[in-house]
Amino acid sequence: MAVYFQLVRKGSSEPVVLQEVDQEMCKAFNVPCDPDLWLWSWYDCVGFKLAMGLSLDKIEHEYTTEHNNSLHAQHMLQVCRFIRDNFDPECWAGR
Repeated sequence: MAVYFQLVRKGSSEPVVLQEVDQEMCKAFNVPCDPDLWLWSWYDCVGFKLAMGLSLDKIEHEYTTEHNNSLHAQHMLQVCRFIRDNFDPECWAGR
């Protein structure tokens, strides 16, 4: 079964294009955007976990306790906080 997620800007009802979210994160973290790669692979990590139905609280807990304070974990925590501050995640599954 396929899983999906989208991010809706707080105060809005419309989902935001995920590439725009990526660009906003690059700007917020002062990192150059790469048109071919997601910042720090957030889509493959945090995005996948959101699509699977995990809450941001659960994802943050995993990166805080299970990844030994690695640079990757620190980056994923920054992504989680950025999403929490700016968006409401929505997820669903389908065929």
